[in-house]
Amino acid sequence: MKSAPVMAKVLSKLISKPDLIISSYAKRALTTAEFFAEEFNYSKDEIQIEEQLYMCSPQTILDLLKSLNNNLNTVLLFGHNPELTSFCNKINNHSIDNMPTCAMYGIKFETNSWNEIDFGKGKFGFFEYPKKHL
Repeated sequence: MKSAPVMAKVLSKLISKPDLIISSYAKRALTTAEFFAEEFNYSKDEIQIEEQLYMCSPQTILDLLKSLNNNLNTVLLFGHNPELTSFCNKINNHSIDNMPTCAMYGIKFETNSWNEIDFGKGKFGFFEYPKKHL
């Protein structure tokens, strides 16, 4: 509750308004997504809730992203550990030990099609976490 508004402000300085916000249905993930939606003036009702993000594999996260519509450029994903840490470590060559609660990991893809993304093809953008900003 304390970290999410601060981290949402940090993110608003790093990226433009997201085209889509996706969240696990779990209360903490969804509540965090709502703080970010508010910061970006994104309707909370438009948050896409994905049950499959709860206790999933990195492959499930990749498959979800690969299924996105190509008119989406910036997507925020709210999920859980250890899956998110594993996903981030597989998607590019910038390894992290752990994604603390409310951490943010930015990834860029040099493609126009979500279907073309894959493990090892992401470009590291940023890694921000609450202890760095609180």
